[in-house]
Amino acid sequence: MSANGISSLSTKQARQVGKLDIAQGKRQGYVVDVAGNIGVIKDQNKPYFRKLNTYDILRLPTQYTGNNITNNPGQLLQGRPWLLGTIETPVTIEETVTQETLVSLQIWYDSGDTSSFVPSATDENQITQWTDKSNFAHNANPAGGSAKPSYENTILQPVNNGYGYLEFDGNDQLTVNPFTTLQNQSGFTVFVVAKFLNNTGIQYITETNENDLRINSNATNMEIGMKGVVGTVANEADTNWNIHSLIFDGTQATNADKLKYRKNSVDKNVTFTGTVPTSTSTLNTHFAIGEDYAMTPNTGLVGYVGEVVLFSKTLSATEYQNVENYFSNKWGI
Repeated sequence: MSANGISSLSTKQARQVGKLDIAQGKRQGYVVDVAGNIGVIKDQNKPYFRKLNTYDILRLPTQYTGNNITNNPGQLLQGRPWLLGTIETPVTIEETVTQETLVSLQIWYDSGDTSSFVPSATDENQITQWTDKSNFAHNANPAGGSAKPSYENTILQPVNNGYGYLEFDGNDQLTVNPFTTLQNQSGFTVFVVAKFLNNTGIQYITETNENDLRINSNATNMEIGMKGVVGTVANEADTNWNIHSLIFDGTQATNADKLKYRKNSVDKNVTFTGTVPTSTSTLNTHFAIGEDYAMTPNTGLVGYVGEVVLFSKTLSATEYQNVENYFSNKWGI
């Protein structure tokens, strides 16, 4: 549709929509020809590509019904009317979600950033802190004694694009304490890039002190959980590098909608025992990585962790897919 074509449309409403459709096509990386026709090949490297690339006309402060103006108070906010769209090759977590969601980023542990380790990242050396890259400084520290994971960068796996990672030997645990933001929340989203070295017994990746936000293997099965409620994901535990996504939305009606598990960007079927709660526990104070909170014997991770990201809200489908795309591109999964 050419500019003259838009101007010849019969109503202001139609002209507004026509202009937005062309703008959206360009923002999404499509070529729009001089006649206003939107192409079929998307290229995110085009100079006109924008990450906020899908419009919601209801977010405009001024709309039209026919030729009549419809004012929409309260919509003069950043980014209106543009919503975050699917990003195939994001390079940071900040790119993957909206600004409104970014304020809910509670944890970002990134072993690809060697400056995030204390002491400095040295192959085979134990660490005493994994520094949080979010704005909340939820730094993860060993539970005590010798239960410290070690940094590894010589036994690099072909799939991880040369990044180092933390190695857990089955007796290591990192914890965040105090972590009161975990308390009484109706939504959380957790992502972990990890690898099990074997399928023996129970091996925890994450858990709170009240058994919330639980991700673990149990022989060949994966398990997720909240407040003692366990969801089993049959035959999904393996010894590959994987992206584990746990999406909690306590506002939903069914177990399947309240608690989702995705592996490498694919939704997995979960069989539940019990009823998933509507919120996280009011007693949550700790978040543990690499072992259950109580450090129960024979429940520690024997394997590797590359990255951990946690949001204190339920991400939209577009947002969690963007986060997974970030991990997939970065770690070669």
